[in-house]
Amino acid sequence: MKRQVRFAGFSTGPVDLDRETMALVLVVARAPGYVESMAVGEVAVDGEDSADIMVALSKRVPQADQVRAAFSNATTVAGFNVIDTERFTSETRVPFIGVVRDRPDMDAIDRALGARFGSGGLGRRRDLLAAHRWEEIDGIHLTWSGVSREEALTLYRLSLDRGKVPEVLRIAHLVAGAVETGMSGGRVV
Repeated sequence: MKRQVRFAGFSTGPVDLDRETMALVLVVARAPGYVESMAVGEVAVDGEDSADIMVALSKRVPQADQVRAAFSNATTVAGFNVIDTERFTSETRVPFIGVVRDRPDMDAIDRALGARFGSGGLGRRRDLLAAHRWEEIDGIHLTWSGVSREEALTLYRLSLDRGKVPEVLRIAHLVAGAVETGMSGGRVV
């Protein structure tokens, strides 16, 4: 696989549960981190529109048909707006790779969903979250859809510049933080 492949990174800034929407930032970069385009949309905090907005943003960028993988911090944006990764990969034909430092604790997630949404919050959100199997790779946890394990690992490793976080995801996180709070910083995943 060519070293200079294009990747997409999706991120929202720090979650503010008092807001109705947040900016969702898409960055497209040629590996490891040459930024080629960005797009910004709005997603509902704790909503169900993340896949819709991610698909729409993906189709807006000039490199849409050249992106080899899309990265996100976990499989949620804007709180518990859970990404339907199968739908995203089906509609964009771009594999999805979720990245987190620590394996998600489904019991803690269930408690948080129950506290935030009551018994009605466990349905579709819980199903989408539970569909992912997380695997520890090189000290970070990954999940993927629309691609084999071997190709997911190859794409992940190609996306790195420094450290364990894909550079395109790190850049998207910085931009999203600046859009939401006026400054950027902090750990990505």
